Amino acid sequence: YILPDNGFTAPNDSYFAGWSLSKTGSVISTDSITISGDTTLYAVWKKYITVKFDPNGGRGSIPTIYLKESGMVTLPENRFVTPADSYFVGWSLSPTGELITGTINVTKNTTVYAIWKRYISVKFETTNKTYTFQTDDTSIKNGDYVVVETQRGLEYAEVVADPFDKPNVEFEIKPIIRVLDKEALFDDNDYKLALWMEKFYFSHRGEVLDTMIPGGKRDVSFGAL
Repeated sequence: YILPDNGFTAPNDSYFAGWSLSKTGSVISTDSITISGDTTLYAVWKKYITVKFDPNGGRGSIPTIYLKESGMVTLPENRFVTPADSYFVGWSLSPTGELITGTINVTKNTTVYAIWKRYISVKFETTNKTYTFQTDDTSIKNGDYVVVETQRGLEYAEVVADPFDKPNVEFEIKPIIRVLDKEALFDDNDYKLALWMEKFYFSHRGEVLDTMIPGGKRDVSFGAL
């Protein structure tokens, strides 16, 4: 008896491996069998090893890759819709993990996550020019004041817009150093007191201001102003 082609619909994430003479038996390895009486053939299904792609904040879908056995998988180009104000930097095996490139060795069901970076535009107080920087801080918004690292060093800037383009080539993309407080640490009277203490105690103005910083703001320093 020549074994027929499979005409059944496979269970989810499974493929037809062949026929067996029992529900849990091994797959018949030949194309035909000898029948001497009533016989039931059982379809044998095996689970695919799957590689699924998670947009991780993006939108859209990328088809799942199905493997019948362990093997190397080439990572595809990104076809997800990029989140607002972000760009695609690569794939990872976890939502916040290290980037992977090229091919991966798949031995079990695997999810690959898209990794995105965020851009923001800032205007420098010193030059009144606007440039674009990368940050992982999703809480930063328009109107915040931040410290960024440029080729000239650390600079003070205001977040003015979320850009649509990649960073200006004049600057290397570097992360936001910190978001500054919107509320002033000192008022005019405090500053006048600091000036008096500077002269009276023959101290640097920055040292005097450091001593006047509120307890919850001790990560701020004025240095040797």
